[in-house]
Amino acid sequence: RMLSVGSKLVFFYAMHDGFEPTRLRMRDAADPVDTWGASREAFSDGIYHGAALSAVEDGKGGIHLVYKDETERLYYRRFDGTSFGPRTLVENTPDWALQPAVTRVGNALYVFYNHMQSAADYELRVRVLRDGTFSDPVTLDSRTSFKGYLSALDVLPDSVTEVPCFYGDSPDANSSAKVMRVAVPRQPGGGGSGQDGGTPDGGGTSDGGAGTPDGGSASDGGVDAGTDGGPVPGDGGVQGPVTLEPVFTNTTHDVLAVDGAGTVYALALDDSRSRLWASTDGGRTFSARGQGVGGASFWVMAALKNGTLLAQMSRGGSYHLERSTDGGRTWTDAVALGTYRAASPANFAELGSTVFFLEYQTVTSGSTPVRLWASTDGGATWAVRFTFQASRHGLALFADPVRSVLWATFGSSATQAAVMRSTDGGRTWAKVMGGYGANALTGAVLSGGELLLGQSTLYEPEHPKLLRVFANARVDALLTLPGPAYSLEGLPGGGHVLGTGRANAGDVQPESDVYARLFTSTDGTTWREARRYERAASTALARADVWGVLASGDLVVRAENLKGFGAGGKGFQVLRVKR
Repeated sequence: RMLSVGSKLVFFYAMHDGFEPTRLRMRDAADPVDTWGASREAFSDGIYHGAALSAVEDGKGGIHLVYKDETERLYYRRFDGTSFGPRTLVENTPDWALQPAVTRVGNALYVFYNHMQSAADYELRVRVLRDGTFSDPVTLDSRTSFKGYLSALDVLPDSVTEVPCFYGDSPDANSSAKVMRVAVPRQPGGGGSGQDGGTPDGGGTSDGGAGTPDGGSASDGGVDAGTDGGPVPGDGGVQGPVTLEPVFTNTTHDVLAVDGAGTVYALALDDSRSRLWASTDGGRTFSARGQGVGGASFWVMAALKNGTLLAQMSRGGSYHLERSTDGGRTWTDAVALGTYRAASPANFAELGSTVFFLEYQTVTSGSTPVRLWASTDGGATWAVRFTFQASRHGLALFADPVRSVLWATFGSSATQAAVMRSTDGGRTWAKVMGGYGANALTGAVLSGGELLLGQSTLYEPEHPKLLRVFANARVDALLTLPGPAYSLEGLPGGGHVLGTGRANAGDVQPESDVYARLFTSTDGTTWREARRYERAASTALARADVWGVLASGDLVVRAENLKGFGAGGKGFQVLRVKR
C-alpha cells in the first residue's frame, strides 16, 4: 500500500503466503521522482495480501493500519511517521475471507470487518479506536449470508452523524452478490431529524440520521432567548384563510417537546445534549431542568397526556428510553434499545391506557426486525407487542382512539415501505398501502377514521403528496407538495398545519426552490401556503416543523438549517393562529 502522509510518500509491502516480514520504503515529496529511501523491515509479521488490509493517514503525520497476517487474524498498528508501533489484535477468528475497511473521523478510527460464523454465515461488525483503546465489537448485520469485500470512506468530517460501510452480500462465496450498506451512528448520532424518504430501489441513500453534536459549555438559565416580532426568517410566504403571525423567534434552543400545560422542553445550542432546559413562559426564557441517568444524551422526546415525559437517549454507545414523571427534573431508565432509536416524536403514540414505541434504525439498508414496544403503566415498563420483519425501519405511529385503531408507517425501499393498520392494540397487522410511495413520516387520523398522510418521498416519479388513506386501501391524493412532509399537527380551533422541508438528496425539488414551508387547512382538503423559510446551507436538510401548541394556542415551530436562526440554522419560532 502506498500513502501520502504530510510531505512523505510511504510504501509498505509483503509477500502473500511467504511468511516474510512486511517491508517499508519512504520518500520526501521534494526529492526527485526516482529517489527513495532504502528498503527496511516495517514489522516482523507479514500481510496476507493487499485486499486484506485497510489504511488511512491519521491526521497527525502518521498512519492507521489494519491488516490480516499470515495466520488469517486481524491486527492494528500505527505508523508514527518514522516506524510502526506494536500490534493490537482486532479479530481472533481466522478466515480466508476476513477483511477490514477503515474510516477516520477526527481522532476516532472506525474498523469494519466480516466475522466468520460458518462457511456461508458471516457477521458485519465494527470496532472503534479512541484514545488508544478499541471498543467492544458491535454487530451491524447478522443475517445469514456470505459478506465480503468491504469498502469504506477513508476520512469523513467531524460533522457526520453516521459512518457507512459497503460490502458484497451473497448466499455463499461462489454466488453473485449485491452491494449492501450499513452505518454506525456517531457517539451515537441521535434521533432522526434527517430526511427519510427512502430509496426507490432499496439502495443505500442516507436518510440523514441524527441530531447535532454536543454544543460546549453551559449557559446560565433564565435569560430572554427570544426576539419579539422577529426577525422573521424568509419572506413570510403567502397568507391563507388561516394565517400564522410571528410572535417571536428563538435562536438559542432546539425544541424537543411541548407538554399539555405548554411547558417547552429543549436543548441549549451552546450546551451539552445531556442537560435538559425548560420554559414555562411560552419559550421566552429557559432554565436548566434536569439530566438523564449517567449523563445520557437527549435526542427525541414525547410528552404523554398526563405530563409524563419519555425520551430516547444514548449512553455508552447505545440507545435507550428514559422516563420522567416530574417535568424532566429526574429520570429513570425504562428499556434498552441497542442500535435502534426514534426518528421523531411520531415514533411514540398513546391508545387508551397503552403507550407504544416503534423502532427506527439506520445501521443497515436491508430489511431487519423492527419491534413495536408497548407499555401499560405509562412508560415505566415495556414489552415487545409485535415484531415487523419486512421493513428497514419504523417511521411513525398514529392512534385513532375513537375506533381503537393504530396505524404505522415503515420505510424505505419500494419493497420495505408500507402503511399498516391494527385493530387489536398492535397484536396483528394488515397492510393497507405498499410501494415506495408509502414512505411517510407524518400524518393524522381524520374524524371519519381515514389517515391524512404526508409523503416523505425524495425520488421521482413518486413526487411527495398529501394523501387520504382509507382502511379498505383506497388512497386519494389531496395536494402535490413542493417537498417531503415532516410535520402535521392539529390547529387550535380546528384544522391542520403541515410542514414540508427542502431536502438535500433526491430529485423531487428543483435547484431554484430553497424553502421549507408551512401550509394550513380548515377542512383537510383545501390547503394554502402560510409561511416559508429559506434554507441556510445547501448541504443539509432544511425543515420547519410544528412541534407543539402553547397554553395560549400559539404554535411552536422548530427550525433546522434555516436562515435567521441560531447555530446550524436551529432554534424555533412562536406563531399566532389568526382566522
